[in-house]
Amino acid sequence: MSSRRAHTLAAVAIATTAALAGLVAPASARAERAPRGPRVVHAPTAWVLPRGGVWLTAGATHRQGRTQLATVGLAGLAEVEVGEADAPACAPCPLEATFKLAAPAAWLPRSTALALGARRGAAAHRRADDPGAAVYLVTSAALGPARLHGGVTAWQRGVRPFAAVEWNPATYPRTTLLADATWEPAPGPAADDAADDEALRWIGGWGVRYQAFRWGSIELAVRHRQDEALGDATVLVRFNAHARLGP
Repeated sequence: MSSRRAHTLAAVAIATTAALAGLVAPASARAERAPRGPRVVHAPTAWVLPRGGVWLTAGATHRQGRTQLATVGLAGLAEVEVGEADAPACAPCPLEATFKLAAPAAWLPRSTALALGARRGAAAHRRADDPGAAVYLVTSAALGPARLHGGVTAWQRGVRPFAAVEWNPATYPRTTLLADATWEPAPGPAADDAADDEALRWIGGWGVRYQAFRWGSIELAVRHRQDEALGDATVLVRFNAHARLGP
């Protein structure tokens, strides 16, 4: 077994243990509810980090993909994210930058959010017809223990909807169940040759996030992609650290 595969399996074991610990932790150890993050598994949320907020994500998959993302809140109205995501078409992946602008809370009903985002690959990795360039509109709402997200993403090849849900039960406030379904460009040259309705493929994910520390959480998730058999699913492990800098 390669050292990279061994490290990945160890991370899966740690994440699984942490998630199970969250389900059986006594009430005295579960005082804080999990914070809202910038994404579910793949789909973005409409909430943005507060002024000075920082959210760092690092992870790996059992197929040797990796994730390194840094998200920073801007005045509580926008956020910027830079890094490489664990898309299965590349390992390591080219850098991407995302800018998300939220509608003022005063415009919206309580416990809801609306945001417009734009995602673009780094200039050094772009093609003349970059299928990864995308603009999305997303809305989020908190309904009791559930957080619901939905929206649309537009690429040069088409527009597709996405949806996501997070369930953070009051009895286990540090544990959040995750599920989403969205779309991604077909990997590699196939996207250039495919018809418009074939250039985008659906991608789904589900898993659990456990707030192991006041400042950090662990995620264990599974990814499914169009045209893949059930046994070809990808296991992801992610570690999140978050903080608020300044006053």
